[in-house]
Amino acid sequence: MTKGTRKTKAGKSKTGLIARPETEERTHAPVAYAKTGLELLEAQPDDIVLDIGCKGGWLEYQLHQKVKKMVGVDMDAPFIAENNKINKYHNISYEVADVSHQLPFADNTFTKVALFEVLEHIPPKTEPRALAEIYRVLKPGGTLVLTTPHANWLSTILDPAWWFLGHRHYRADSLAKMLHQVGYQPIQIFIKGRMWHALSVFFYYPMRLVRIEKLTAGFMPRLVQREFNRGAGFVHLIVTATKPR
Repeated sequence: MTKGTRKTKAGKSKTGLIARPETEERTHAPVAYAKTGLELLEAQPDDIVLDIGCKGGWLEYQLHQKVKKMVGVDMDAPFIAENNKINKYHNISYEVADVSHQLPFADNTFTKVALFEVLEHIPPKTEPRALAEIYRVLKPGGTLVLTTPHANWLSTILDPAWWFLGHRHYRADSLAKMLHQVGYQPIQIFIKGRMWHALSVFFYYPMRLVRIEKLTAGFMPRLVQREFNRGAGFVHLIVTATKPR
């Protein structure tokens, strides 16, 4: 789900993502995994893409010119109502839905599914059900791209949401096992982000609380992106999983 956001004007944001007018954009560390997730989606002109946990719809506005159709879903009905109210693009639509229960789509509907920063927020022990529901709506040969926190001891203890909100972190092998049990094949898991990423998460919440997050909005994303570009890390899991043909 989209977290860590601030108001922005229309056009291209400081993060490099296309910012949506009247809504919010990411301005801290998640920009790095958002960019990596976008790359792994490998958007194609005939793609029908489902974005689960769409919030303000930044992914829809980033990809709609590159794909056939974008569908955003979220449990937050006010977000969906506002998205539909101001949406001006014929190939973008929004619906209220809960992936941990049932998605309101037929089998084999989508070629790609994005699940960015959602898995750790759904009710505990519903992850297999959610992954199976995504598998159901994916077309054969379709790909799920998901991002979620990695269960490294250091990045975990530096995540305030793990302490206070039950923000779950996952081991690569346990997540791969869940995906295999549903039927996904092949599965690729990348572990990204290093100390700057972990520190950005640690400082983000208190800085939001006292409304001074703009102090790090310029340099922190650049440092985190540099870490992502260098290769393997320990903070974040970025996963691609395919539904066999």
